[in-house]
Amino acid sequence: MIKVYVTYDPKKLVEEINYSKVVLDRKGEILSVFLNNEEEFHIKYDGEVPETLKTAVINYEDKKFYSHSGVDYPRILKSFFNNMIGRKKMGASTISMQVVKLLEPKKRTYFNKLVEVVKAYKLESEFSKEEILKIYLNNVPYGSNIIGYSGAIKMYFNKEVKDLSYAEAALLAVLPNSPGILNLKKNNDKLEAKRNRLLKILLDRKLIDERQYKFSLLEKFPNKIYYYEKKAPQFSIFLKNKYPEKIIKSTLDYNLQKKLEKIVHDYSNAMKDVGINNAAVLVVNNRTKEVLAYVASQDFYDKRNNGEIDGLQAKRSPASLLKPFLFALSIDDGLIVPDSIYPDVPIYFGNFYPKNSSNTFTGMVKMDEALIKSLNIPFVKLLSDYGVDRFYYFLENNDNYPEDRFDKYGLSLILGTREMRPVDIAKLYTGLANYGKVSNLKYTLTEDKPKEYQQFSKGASYLTLETLSKVVRPGNEKLYSEQRPISWKTGTSYGMKDAWSVGVSPDYTVLVWLGNFNQKSIFSLSGVETAGNLLFKVFNIVDINSKTFEKPTDDLKEIEIDEKTGYRKFYDVESKKVLYPKDAKLLRISPYYKKIFVDEDDMEIDSRSPNFDKRKEKIVIEYPIEVSNYFFLNGVRENKNVKIAYPVQNLNIFVPKDFDGYKKVAMKLYNPNNEYVYWYLDEDYVGYSNEKEKFFELDIGKHKLTIVTESGAREEVKFNINKR
Repeated sequence: MIKVYVTYDPKKLVEEINYSKVVLDRKGEILSVFLNNEEEFHIKYDGEVPETLKTAVINYEDKKFYSHSGVDYPRILKSFFNNMIGRKKMGASTISMQVVKLLEPKKRTYFNKLVEVVKAYKLESEFSKEEILKIYLNNVPYGSNIIGYSGAIKMYFNKEVKDLSYAEAALLAVLPNSPGILNLKKNNDKLEAKRNRLLKILLDRKLIDERQYKFSLLEKFPNKIYYYEKKAPQFSIFLKNKYPEKIIKSTLDYNLQKKLEKIVHDYSNAMKDVGINNAAVLVVNNRTKEVLAYVASQDFYDKRNNGEIDGLQAKRSPASLLKPFLFALSIDDGLIVPDSIYPDVPIYFGNFYPKNSSNTFTGMVKMDEALIKSLNIPFVKLLSDYGVDRFYYFLENNDNYPEDRFDKYGLSLILGTREMRPVDIAKLYTGLANYGKVSNLKYTLTEDKPKEYQQFSKGASYLTLETLSKVVRPGNEKLYSEQRPISWKTGTSYGMKDAWSVGVSPDYTVLVWLGNFNQKSIFSLSGVETAGNLLFKVFNIVDINSKTFEKPTDDLKEIEIDEKTGYRKFYDVESKKVLYPKDAKLLRISPYYKKIFVDEDDMEIDSRSPNFDKRKEKIVIEYPIEVSNYFFLNGVRENKNVKIAYPVQNLNIFVPKDFDGYKKVAMKLYNPNNEYVYWYLDEDYVGYSNEKEKFFELDIGKHKLTIVTESGAREEVKFNINKR
């Protein structure tokens, strides 16, 4: 018996109890209860045992519970004597001894009873009386497949533990003695008699008064089982599979969850007419990284549309949602500031030919405008400059599904060809809202705040958030933008399968997804109009008093950029000052400025020119050939500000000869605002300037002069050259 005492480890046995998993919301409300692997509702309850139940159980099972050390010897001897003389058997086990049996069920023998006695002493040395009582109540059977008192209270009486009456407590006290005796559909006279006898004992011992006793006798027996609702079902299933704890105290705010479930359900029903059957919404507290709402589908019980799928864990194409992160990373890398211009014209990148969703082009565009309008081509070019491999590894480091090969995506990576889980996308936006500090999301109150990693500088994050706050809002929300600042981004995936909208304020991140779980395309799908409208409906509930993001003055400085192209000032050109992260790499010099040599007539010359010794330096802008060609071929809008003053249409020009040969011909513009224009002669690009006059040496024959403004307006004249 000494060995039994020494080797017995009740704490380990308690830790190994096969409890059901229970998921709670942040206020302790039960969201879901899952059967254990023995198909039982075996629920561990850590709260206070109600006095009604404590009184009933101790007076029925072990009235000397608080005075003995685990064993009631007089009771054991009395039980033994009754058994020997053939009287009615009576229980001799204390609550402590019953706990020993519950933890390690054994066959009923005198030897095993002796072992129970020894183990009961060890149990009492390891746990307090209150702890032992709680272990007992959490592990006794209450009929059907219900183990533990909190589950019995809910499933038989449909009430909270604290609200248990004396009649109900008396029933639960006598029920473990014969758990199979309770029948919800038949007469329970025997069980009622046992309950009433216990109530009489409580009355006789002055633990309840006469009035309580009489009212308790009138209370009816339960006639049905109240099963636990499945609240936030996908969220509960996700947590059950993710965490080992039996009681999972989640971060979810169920009051908010209920409101958003109704909004998503109603909105999804309205969208069914246009072929959108599924929707999901996620809300994160940016300060704590806690998930507050997790609406994983429009309706868990919508079997026709696969509503049981967890849409927030399913990998989907993120479409354009990754552009803000490339924008911020590129600022830190010294590639751009929001004012930097990039080409938005038809360009081949090897075999890849990206297009904008509108199938239109703007020529040269500032990168902040490209982000606001979600233009594809500038961001494909930016990714080419930043590096596909670097951006891929950034994504890989921030989700939980790494892949062996990144090169299969290429430059299309920025357009959403690498699928991601919505929760990982939300994680990145939450990081952006935290001025570049990215961490995992927090799903339970018991886990530590996730470790943060500075993925973007505070300054780059702020400049990105400022740009996203200017995105035009859907419908009537254009008015809302002046009242409540939200930085947000939309996306529509290739094939019209996913509509996204993600918005952030300093306090919250809201992610919205709309589409079909069966991957069916939707002709009318739009990130702005469909997902965007739902996003702002959610923000109306979540963040009524949204504030603007504070400027991180400690991480920003002023730098000088050239005004025309938006890069670090290097040449003597017009400039302006903009904000830039203090620790970012040195902003690069404009790739569009070029130093040339001109003669006294301001014509470009090289070392072969006879006037090269009289050359002057000049700084001009020269865009890539794709841009020049685009302006030349597509500048079709009427131009009211810049006109070709000379030559006029179909003019015959006679060029006289002087001592140096034939004179150059002047081409003159009416240009009162000194706008910069592209010059083309006979469809060849010959310069970019705001000059009102240029001189050209021309051959005899027909010629054509074309000018294209920065806005794409175009004008041309045809003329003839004759020489005397």
